[in-house]
Order: sequence, then C-alpha cells, then structure tokens
Amino acid sequence: METRPRACGLGVLLSSLLLSACITPQPRQHDFGEVLVGLSTVSPSVEWTNNATNQVRVTGAQMSGGQGAFSVTSTPQQPFNLAGGAATGAYTFSFAPPSVGTFRGTASLQTTLNRDVTAVAMEGEGVAQIAHGDLSIGGNDLRPYRILDFERVTVGTRKELEFNIRNDGRTARTVAPVVLSRTATYSVVTPAGAQVVIQPGENIDVSVRFTPPAAQTYSDVVLFVDLNDPRHQTGTAVTGVGIEGE
Repeated sequence: METRPRACGLGVLLSSLLLSACITPQPRQHDFGEVLVGLSTVSPSVEWTNNATNQVRVTGAQMSGGQGAFSVTSTPQQPFNLAGGAATGAYTFSFAPPSVGTFRGTASLQTTLNRDVTAVAMEGEGVAQIAHGDLSIGGNDLRPYRILDFERVTVGTRKELEFNIRNDGRTARTVAPVVLSRTATYSVVTPAGAQVVIQPGENIDVSVRFTPPAAQTYSDVVLFVDLNDPRHQTGTAVTGVGIEGE
C-alpha cells in the first residue's frame, strides 16, 4: 500500500494559509561516545522529512544546549523550500568537548513552522585520556582521568612531565607521537625521533615539554598512533599557563 504525506498539526500560517507540518529526523538521536578534550568528531548524516502535504520554508539549522560542545558542520544550500513528503538532504554536526564531562544538546531545523520540528538528541563525553586497541597510557605525572597539567610556567622557560605508554597486545607496534597543534609550545622530548617500536608487554617512558611563549593558557593534545593500524592509539589532553617572570 502506498504511503502518502499527510497534514500534521493544527496550526495555520496566516501569511500563506498553509497547514503546519510535522518534520521528523533520521536518526532521532546520536551518541558521539568518548572524545578526547581538544579533539572533535563529526556525526553521521541527518535528514529531516516533511511528513505533510504542504510545503515548508527551511532557513537554517541550530544547536541548543551542550555548553558550546556541539556545532553545525555541514548543511544543504539554505534557505530552501521543503515540499510535502520530501527530505532535506544531509546535515552533519560535530562534537568538540571543551572539558571533561558529559554533554547533551539538540540539533533542529529553523523553519517557518518551528513548533512542529522534531529535534535530534545528541550526547557525548569529553575525556582526559584515550586508550584504543593495544596501547594504554598512565603512570608518573599522569593521573587517571585527569588532563596532564603543567600548571604555571614562566614565559621563556620550560617544564617537562612524564608518563608511560604500554603495548598490551601480542604484536609489536610502530608508534609515532603527534602534537595536535604542531607548534613548539608542547613537544615530545622522549622518545626521541619520529617513531618508536613498542614490543608486546613493553612500557616506554614519555616526556612532554611545555614552553609557553606568552602569558596565557595553552591547551593541546598529545597522541601516540600506530603507523600501520591507527585503530591502536593512546594519548592525553595537556594544559598549562604561561606567566610573566617576576
């Protein structure tokens, strides 16, 4: 049996004498899972369908809630008219946690009949450290579930903190250190070189240096990624404050 669009809702848009529409998304919710503070990830495509016989004007997309952790990443060309029974085309949304914790928000369309638009529920968790696959992280100056904090460091000087990377698997891993910003503010001092081989069951010592160029807060991400299989990676968010010397 053929399913036809129907009029949804009882409101009337007086300027155009159109019945209000029920506009529903697919999927209706998305969980971004755990994302390292300082990184971001993009949702699968979301489309809204106009389950009505009347046309609706779509003017944009918007995020609500989430303390700024969620944002609109890509949209169809807007504004546009959404015919009865038609779908909008793909929208995507990103999650970039500003701190450790759970964030919840909603994504919705802005239309001429906003009250009949169903929003997409979104959730994600900002974490201080990640450990995927065979690689894990911890020890020394790195406390569990905490960002590696260099605290206050005088501009023009440097401070180093240490932790360990471990290969918990049965295969040697050729790992490369990556500083997300690719600036000299944070650098991996140990292990030296562009890559290191970690044998099964082996721990390696890691030393990260913070050299603040100005009096302000600096946040970054330090990752260790298997060059042959990036599903195996571990890392930590880092932060520190540059202060003027006395």
